[in-house]
Amino acid sequence: MKPYGPAGVSDLRNVKNFLLHSDISAIKNIHVLKLKHEFDQVILTKKLEENSEQNPLSINLYLVILGEKLTHQANEELKQLQKELKAINNYSNVSIQFKVELYTIDHLINCRWWEENREWRDRHGRKKDFIILTPKGQDLNANITDSKSSLFYCKCIDLVKAFGALGYQIFEPNVRCRIKKSPVNLAIKNSIKYRNSRQEFHFLNNGVTIICNNFIKPSKNRKSFKVYEPGVINGLQTVVTMHESYKELEENEKEHFEKNCFVLVRLLNNTAVKEINIVVKSTNNQNPMQARNLVSNDPVHILYERLFAEDLGWFYERKQGAWEAFRLDPKRWRTLAGKRQNDFKKGNARRRIDNEQAAQAWLSFIGFSSEAVHKKKLLFDESKELYELVFLRRTVKHGSDYKYIPKEALEKNDKNSPSHKMILAAYLCMVFAKKAAFSTKENRENTIQRKGLDTSNLSKEEISAKLSEDEVYNLNRILNGMSCVFTEFVGLILFRAFGKKMHNVGDKLLKNGSLAKLSTDLCFDKIKQQAREDKCNKDDLLLVIWFIFKFILGNLLRFQWRQR
Repeated sequence: MKPYGPAGVSDLRNVKNFLLHSDISAIKNIHVLKLKHEFDQVILTKKLEENSEQNPLSINLYLVILGEKLTHQANEELKQLQKELKAINNYSNVSIQFKVELYTIDHLINCRWWEENREWRDRHGRKKDFIILTPKGQDLNANITDSKSSLFYCKCIDLVKAFGALGYQIFEPNVRCRIKKSPVNLAIKNSIKYRNSRQEFHFLNNGVTIICNNFIKPSKNRKSFKVYEPGVINGLQTVVTMHESYKELEENEKEHFEKNCFVLVRLLNNTAVKEINIVVKSTNNQNPMQARNLVSNDPVHILYERLFAEDLGWFYERKQGAWEAFRLDPKRWRTLAGKRQNDFKKGNARRRIDNEQAAQAWLSFIGFSSEAVHKKKLLFDESKELYELVFLRRTVKHGSDYKYIPKEALEKNDKNSPSHKMILAAYLCMVFAKKAAFSTKENRENTIQRKGLDTSNLSKEEISAKLSEDEVYNLNRILNGMSCVFTEFVGLILFRAFGKKMHNVGDKLLKNGSLAKLSTDLCFDKIKQQAREDKCNKDDLLLVIWFIFKFILGNLLRFQWRQR
């Protein structure tokens, strides 16, 4: 391939100058104008932070070439630009640090291969089911090792090479996907960047935990561990960030890294502990974890995953990135043996339910929509009552009967987990309500057209004032934020109709009218249109309740709320 010239480097310099010095009134292109507006908005947000001048805003500029390298001239100009950009820029009293990164076609191809590799083969297709890990020092007794486990300081370059050779195959299907940007990852990069912190890296980092099928210990004739079919269960962020940081080092710094950078490794044979999940949960605390990920391997969520898949044909996403991981390699998804992504597909739609949204929907359904919205972070906290209320108990009454106090609802309950069919019904009610309501833009445009308003000579404030006089406009504004409240209203009606037996009507609900279509075909557009046009069959429970809900809100808006 022909090397790329310096034009791209010049473009990067122009981008920097555009952001810092361009006159917004002179910009004609709508997309460029939008970019400038977004940049200025970021600057404004940064200004509100404390010590914004002492903590520069970092902006990365990427030069992506569909080739293998730059020409000598372009490479020299890129180095010069990188030196120039080390200087801190000041824009509207905000300090800005620009950085430049070059991506070649080889890098792009490698990145894709690293993420998609799911076999014990290297990028050339050759079988490779082991990695080499070299302990620090020559004293074999310095490592704590038995037949099933070992604890030692390992050369970081060995983990960098392992990732380079096998990509994400060296990571056990974890409780989360990679967190691409976080303070911890930035700290790792900075530690590797400088010699002093690089030499102390094994004291600064929590380490890496690896399970494997087998490992061969070092001996007098062999200085390293040979680890077969490794699976990193803690330290994914560390390994990937080390790999990225190493590539950015100068050649002499790479040599220093290879000789002087170590990290603590806990190496476990698969049979070393009874429950690998316990190890996963207890070791994954270096980057802030979503609470849902820490409980994702609990029996209740694995059971829900199977029930949703086998009984309903839905994928229950019990952890961050679960669907993507399953889609890329269903065979490694052990809890859904024999399932493929087509099992959860209908046309272009995917029947997948995110368990965080499912938790919000179910908590709303049983009468606690306020907590579902405002205490979202506590829904998966095992020490809190909301987690138990959502996943481990069946309330015998609606939240309104407990004065909307979750603790009281827990005192009298059925000690069984909620029906997966009822959870799906609640989820579909919530998603339907979001889609049936007009967006702010739709509501505004529809009202202007319906009222025949001439807005050409009106300010935004004047237009808003005229729109707010319209009852339909105000009702649609309210509906736009009421998806959880509507779900709670559906639950209230069913509790009043069936009492505690409400938990057993999931099968009938999912066979009724719109809910039946949504649970199988996900045909939201058609049902949304029916809801907006006030058309439905009298036996269609979802749409009938929606119209009742709208009627009640309309009356409240027309009388009680209006008077207040």
